Amino acid sequence: MPAVIIRYSGKGWPAVFYFFGALGMIWFPFWVLLTFNEPEQHPYISEAELNYLQENQAERQKKKKAPPAPWGHILASKQFWAFVMALAGCDWAYFTMASDLPKYMSNVVKFSIEDNGYLSALPYLCMWFSTLISSWLSNKILERGLISRTNVLKLLASISLMGPGLFMIGASYAECDQLMVVVMFIIGMSLMGTSYPSIMVNNLDLSPNYAGTLMAIGNSVAALGGIMTPYIVGVFTPEQTIHEWRRVFWIVLIINVLSNIFFLFYASGEVQEWDSPDFLRSKNKAAAKEVSGDEAITEKPKSIITVDLESARF
Repeated sequence: MPAVIIRYSGKGWPAVFYFFGALGMIWFPFWVLLTFNEPEQHPYISEAELNYLQENQAERQKKKKAPPAPWGHILASKQFWAFVMALAGCDWAYFTMASDLPKYMSNVVKFSIEDNGYLSALPYLCMWFSTLISSWLSNKILERGLISRTNVLKLLASISLMGPGLFMIGASYAECDQLMVVVMFIIGMSLMGTSYPSIMVNNLDLSPNYAGTLMAIGNSVAALGGIMTPYIVGVFTPEQTIHEWRRVFWIVLIINVLSNIFFLFYASGEVQEWDSPDFLRSKNKAAAKEVSGDEAITEKPKSIITVDLESARF
């Protein structure tokens, strides 16, 4: 999109910022007028949609106000760390492509600036279509009960983690075959689209009540890839040769393989027990009873000693 705006607007780079700034200004009033905290507050919601949301919230135990985030249970959860690892691995591949694909297309494959803009955007368009198709497909599989939610999650996550790394490697071995390189990157990024109905929503599977907390931690870890990948590309590709870039793509594949292995072992598509307000409240009550019991035990000998001393006076 920026390449098209620069080419046909006649205003150069400033037109890109004006265009997207104007889109944000147009979007904002709709957000203010159409966004509400609760479905019941929305004036335009249909009865069928409201009933669906209320039933889904009941299933996810959203009726009760959740206690503060159970940090100890979250940080001790292997399922949570599987989500974080997969998110970090997926984002590592994404940031490598987002930051450096135009550079690779220009310096290695020798596309012109104009062609580079179009061809670098094409994989992301295909990824968008892949996201829509895989989301629809995963819902159909779950509706028919063909495989469990956890297995659907692992299947799509494995595709999104392994596919991009393998096809990046394939693109590097295609060397300067422009058509093959473009095809490889398109397939790789299309497969990454399956991360959206799997990895990107796994925090909602694990904990509807604390999904924001889980995503905040996961995104913080995964964002390190956005910091590190440009630096690694700069270190490993000083001469911008295809052999140097191949090492960068191998790093992506290794990180994705390790992330995928961890995810396959520990990931879950089911709500964790520590998400339930009842579970947390019962834990708190049990802890309070244990503390009060300990205090009673420590106080009891004192009363016995007092009685003995008073009886001794007589």
